[in-house]
Amino acid sequence: MNKLALITFALFLLSLSVFPQNKSIADAETEIKSFQNFTSFSVSYDDPKDLTTAKVVIDLRNDEKSLKKSFKKFYWELISIYSGNAIDQKPVRNLLCLNTQGKRLRFGSNNLLTFMLENESVDFGEPQRSTKVKGSKVNENLCWDINKEIIEDFAQADDISFKIGSFNNSFGAVKLQIFKDYAKLLKIKEN
Repeated sequence: MNKLALITFALFLLSLSVFPQNKSIADAETEIKSFQNFTSFSVSYDDPKDLTTAKVVIDLRNDEKSLKKSFKKFYWELISIYSGNAIDQKPVRNLLCLNTQGKRLRFGSNNLLTFMLENESVDFGEPQRSTKVKGSKVNENLCWDINKEIIEDFAQADDISFKIGSFNNSFGAVKLQIFKDYAKLLKIKEN
């Protein structure tokens, strides 16, 4: 019986080395360097909280004239938070956040979010919202909890647009690649 337990334990240890269960921050940073828009990505570890955060920023203001007129800042963030010092299979939390800066509140009462992925509509509903007013600058931060499957859906779509409040916009080819790279970053390779 001891031999059977020893063999089972050895197979368990072998399976851990053959099928990694996480991606180290160093490996994630190396992978990020291969992305076309690598400066949009970050991975960091917060030692006191024992949390790893993977994040990508998708700035749409540079691509759209109407956004430049209305906003000083307009960017999306995808954020995935993991327990421990690595990216693993199950994030503690995934967030989709919109950050804006303008001269007035834009999403106070009308902040329902809908994404169109190809021809499929995905309603996110109302966000967790925070605002900060300083002089003539109004910062709004709207965040939605999302599941990991939504990130995969974003990565697989060849056409993504969104509507929030009275604003409609879409993501160009370069921005679509960012979604694909982010999903790749979160994926744990199995040998």
